[in-house]
Amino acid sequence: MAYITYKKFMSYENLTTIYAYQTGIYNNYSNALANAEKLNGSIIINDNNQFLVIAAVAPSTTSKEKIEYLLQNENIDYYQKQLSLKTNLKKDLSYYEQALNQTNDLDTLKQLNQKLLEKLQERITK
Repeated sequence: MAYITYKKFMSYENLTTIYAYQTGIYNNYSNALANAEKLNGSIIINDNNQFLVIAAVAPSTTSKEKIEYLLQNENIDYYQKQLSLKTNLKKDLSYYEQALNQTNDLDTLKQLNQKLLEKLQERITK
């Protein structure tokens, strides 16, 4: 689980949109952490002192359907949120998006979602 600051990866030039699947928003980190621990592999984003718990990420509208299928099968309630990211991060996620679009296997979708979250976390915390 990661705690990251949203402002670190947002830029006003060369923005691109990804879809984040938020499972909660909290005023304090400890409550966000309690929610995130229930969802293995989720990340926490600090957005202006609001702590968002993100359980999944879809790099584009093409992969949204696969991620939503996964979350529904895991009985995870979510709110879909659009995040604006620097273009170079989008390029990092494109490999996983291609793999998402080629499978319907739930275990594979889980692994790919985990990799997407890890990549997002890695790029944001640099």
